[in-house]
Amino acid sequence: MNRELNEHGDADSDRRYLERLESTGELSEFQRAVDRILAVDRDYLSVVFEGERIRVAALRERLSEARRGRVSELSSSEVDALCALAILGTAWIRLEHTEMHLTRSRAFAHVLEVLESYEGALESKQRGVASARALPWWEVARRVSELRELVDRYYLRIAEIDGATWYRREHLVDRDLLERDVIPEFALESLQQVSGVVARDARLDDYPRSATRAMVARQENPLKLLHAVMRCACEDPAIGADHATLLAPRGTRLAVPWEMQKDDFIAHVVFKRDFIASKVDGVADETTIERAMLSHHAAKKTRIANKYLAKYGPNSQASLDDNLGSLGLYHNEHAHHKGHVVTGISTALRFLMPIEVRVDENRFVVEGLTDLRVTRSSRLEADRFGLAQFPAFYRYGLMVRAIVEQSFSLGLVFPRMRSQSETSSVSRAEA
Repeated sequence: MNRELNEHGDADSDRRYLERLESTGELSEFQRAVDRILAVDRDYLSVVFEGERIRVAALRERLSEARRGRVSELSSSEVDALCALAILGTAWIRLEHTEMHLTRSRAFAHVLEVLESYEGALESKQRGVASARALPWWEVARRVSELRELVDRYYLRIAEIDGATWYRREHLVDRDLLERDVIPEFALESLQQVSGVVARDARLDDYPRSATRAMVARQENPLKLLHAVMRCACEDPAIGADHATLLAPRGTRLAVPWEMQKDDFIAHVVFKRDFIASKVDGVADETTIERAMLSHHAAKKTRIANKYLAKYGPNSQASLDDNLGSLGLYHNEHAHHKGHVVTGISTALRFLMPIEVRVDENRFVVEGLTDLRVTRSSRLEADRFGLAQFPAFYRYGLMVRAIVEQSFSLGLVFPRMRSQSETSSVSRAEA
């Protein structure tokens, strides 16, 4: 009975639930879940409400007045919308997963789908949990949020995003597929040639670090190794990308990331050897691609850095705003951003990673500012990246992270663009 009521909705029962929260003083928690969704007011997002499509900012204004009154004064459509927002906010799921249709039944149907996916995934790992499918919607939504941490122990959660519509799907990739923690054979010989270091231990984390240390000890530029890994990521048959991009701090102000400005970030773009930019309409030459990447992403990373204390500091306020997810699979990127046309990005894989830097006795963990992407320029649906490419890409991401962390721990500062690194040495951070 609860499941049927949950799926089809009942305005009277929902209103009674809100009135109970109001009478017990618990309505504020419900409102916080609503605000979690309404805070995501990106100007490109609009939502279907009362049969019309309106901007999220307009929806927030429309509901703010209604929320100041008593629950008994809310219209049926307002009750329905607020419950839909609370379901998603409690479960920490954005509106794009519901294709921007704001109804309580639509929101719950999606959250129930996620719950069943999580329960099934955990059961396959012999970590079955008591089913919450028949519980009231507010309990189901809470259970989804609670299970996510457990799911993350066994699976990678990958957000698939359509750049034409902004709609999202979440996929689970079994971490057992990543058990091979050795460098792919495709890349190992190339990396040994570039670094001059024979791999006694070809593990994803160990070899890149030891090779980086050895190159620095010989006063060689370890960026050669980093760029070789990125080129292998493009050319590996298991991935097949046109270019790879590292967007990251340069190695300056790592202890105070909230003070970082545009000059503190890099965009290093490495192309596969047979990439021809002009094969796709509107795509610029390689130098312009790298400059465009740097210009756009240095500004974007600076904005994220400026919010760093609020997001990651001791008084952080958890938010869904601008959370593309740490692992992403993207399609139709050229449809919403002219910069993606110029840079030849139609489909992409993304790995946003924290980096840990140890200098003497100090340890810094820099969150949310470092990511590796591989991209394809073709706009054909048949050429899109899929989940099959993600395990191989993820392994290259771990190698990139190891080189970056080791370089920064040695006090190195990267040039802003890859093209600059070919004509200059990597400098040391100021003491």
